[in-house]
Amino acid sequence: MNSRERVRIALSHHEPDRVPVDFGGTFLTSAPESLQRAIAEVLGLRGERDPRFPDFDHRIQDYFDCDLRSVTPVRFPNWGYREVHEAPLRHAAIEDLDRYCWPEPKDELVLGVRERAQFLHERTARFVCASQIGEGIFETGCYLRGYDQILLDMALDPAFVHAFNRKVLETDIRLGDLYFPEVGDCADMVLVGDDLATQHAPYMSPAHFREFVKPYFREYIAAIKRHCPRAVVAHHCCGSSFRLLDDLTDIGIEVINPVQTTAAEMSPGNLATKKHRLSFLGGVDLQHVLPYGTAQEVEDFVKDLIRDLAPGGGYILAACHTLPEDVKPENIAVMLEAARRWGGYPLGW
Repeated sequence: MNSRERVRIALSHHEPDRVPVDFGGTFLTSAPESLQRAIAEVLGLRGERDPRFPDFDHRIQDYFDCDLRSVTPVRFPNWGYREVHEAPLRHAAIEDLDRYCWPEPKDELVLGVRERAQFLHERTARFVCASQIGEGIFETGCYLRGYDQILLDMALDPAFVHAFNRKVLETDIRLGDLYFPEVGDCADMVLVGDDLATQHAPYMSPAHFREFVKPYFREYIAAIKRHCPRAVVAHHCCGSSFRLLDDLTDIGIEVINPVQTTAAEMSPGNLATKKHRLSFLGGVDLQHVLPYGTAQEVEDFVKDLIRDLAPGGGYILAACHTLPEDVKPENIAVMLEAARRWGGYPLGW
């Protein structure tokens, strides 16, 4: 069974030969170059990286038989913010939105993307994951308006929020109309992102999510699926997103990442109650276990995740976000080895 078959079977909520594994297969389950070099050194990998795999060191992925491969824009567009505390539209009114310099689609953002996507689809048997090129509906408000202000706007100036989110959606769709045709039928998954939650709860009530975010998010997902009809859509949301999972499913989300299992309500057992409608990608703790845990603690954590989330399919094992440089490369190797050791179906141990 090859990787593409394995992941598709798992995401259809059946059990393939083993639990699929991801490291570097999306732009949010990756690692910086310095950490990739450290891992390669720990593994004793030799030779040069293949330039046909620019997004991640394929030697590491091949060593552990990781199932996903990433194809991203060459560059991501500039939305006009530098730091979150420098929100450029904090004091804007509705009439100012038309004058703001929203990102425009430019061919330079996607040069070579079609060729990379075709190579991964036609010349490998890996599961190809494309990224979004735009920004999340809610997070863009946090960056351009300010976290505090956009939440106040929901209570005090709903007309502004709707006008702002419509602008974000229109920009995302224009950018998507440039990028997604380049990956088209080659994409098996598209990963979008919008951090809707803290570690304790969503930033907003489910009612506010349904009023201010969900309608625009639904349109964005529909636009992606027009270009990538074969692809499942995965949504990246750090923190405690549990109370929003049913709404995300309603708009066409099929996979949730990063599965931050230490956040409130996000225990593997709790998430397993949603597996009749959703699959999950991620889960290996990045706050305590991977950076500070012993090898045995990492292995035990991986084994417990597989026990709770993998029965019946619907699970891809990965770290719960892109790995920072302070994670021990030895622990990453332990995580991926443990996934192979304990992830074979049927889960009879």
